[in-house]
Amino acid sequence: MFVLPINTDAPIRHFPWGTVTLIAANTLVYVAVAFGLFRPDPYLLTYGEGIHPHQWLTSLFLHGGFLHLLGNMFFLWGFGIVVEGKVGIGKFLAIFLSLGIVSSAIEQICLQNVSGDSLGASAAIYGVMVIALLWAPKNEMTFAYCIPIITLFQIGTFELSILTFASLLLSIEVLTTWWFDFHLGSAVLHLIGGLLGVGLGITMLRQNWVDCEGWDLLSVMTGKTTQSLDPYRSSAPAYSKTDREKRLHRERFRNRLAGNSRTSGAQRSVRATEIRIRQLLAEGKPRAALRILNDCRHLKPDFELAKKELSELTQGLLQAGLWQEAVPLLTEYVHRFDDSIHVRVQTATILLSKMQRPVAALRMLEPLDPRQLSSPLRKRCREVSKVAHDLIDSGVLELSGQSI
Repeated sequence: MFVLPINTDAPIRHFPWGTVTLIAANTLVYVAVAFGLFRPDPYLLTYGEGIHPHQWLTSLFLHGGFLHLLGNMFFLWGFGIVVEGKVGIGKFLAIFLSLGIVSSAIEQICLQNVSGDSLGASAAIYGVMVIALLWAPKNEMTFAYCIPIITLFQIGTFELSILTFASLLLSIEVLTTWWFDFHLGSAVLHLIGGLLGVGLGITMLRQNWVDCEGWDLLSVMTGKTTQSLDPYRSSAPAYSKTDREKRLHRERFRNRLAGNSRTSGAQRSVRATEIRIRQLLAEGKPRAALRILNDCRHLKPDFELAKKELSELTQGLLQAGLWQEAVPLLTEYVHRFDDSIHVRVQTATILLSKMQRPVAALRMLEPLDPRQLSSPLRKRCREVSKVAHDLIDSGVLELSGQSI
């Protein structure tokens, strides 16, 4: 079975020119070698023949066959666009080449007592994969797979989080290394690249050389993701109707000044996004719809779904058990629409029962007047309030809206 990464939902702030350039360079070198335009021998990473620093770089662009090239390039694409998307072409190329050169240097220096050679950028790509794991663990990646067995032949796609896939791949390499008694082989070399990626990825995080918007692995593990910030602590809601009306008014005013009655490319893009989200919701794919929404809001932060689609997306996420993802959308609904009493009570219930956030739950219920509620809703609010106060009295605290 072959598995190749082909796409990701991670935000791409920079077009992956560096990734594309590396793929093109590797492909051109492979074609040149295949057609006999030059001999690769002087550029291989050789063992037991002394130290040759130029080989630390040149060997990265050589491959032992078409499948070797194909696999490496797909993995470079899949994880490269995640890393380059956060830091841009300059830093990404520096990351990739540094990982490749240092891992090749370690390999050549440590294998001075054996004879042979190696080629390829697998160690550097493993390092890039680990950095993607550190910087975007919760983002998902789409993989294409092929089962090349006649009786079971199948081609398709599936999705896994970067955390899940990278962890599985690294676990396989660790088990392979252990199975072969830690003899220096491809699995060990891959892990060396991965360890270099750990060091470089964490260093860049610590030095604030990369902005992961609070969704890096360290933040996820310590519960300090941006989603853990309590949206009810701010004095004004993020999606107040007043702000929304002001934005719409400013937009209409700018259009009148410009005298532009034609539909802009941005507006067409927004409509295409709305249509795509509706299609995904109709297909029962709320997670994919949320990815499209987040991508659109990254480019157009004030983009808002229509009431019907926002409600369907939120309920779809809830049915899938994605409470963390649903709560910000529920909060948006509450602040945008008047008929949100039921949604407000539902959100408070989720905050309390699913996320153990009693303070946030009480804040969600605070604007409600019990005298204006139906008997069932009033009863439900009392139950939520009682449990929330009991949790607070028992010592459950919240830091930025997240219980600790």
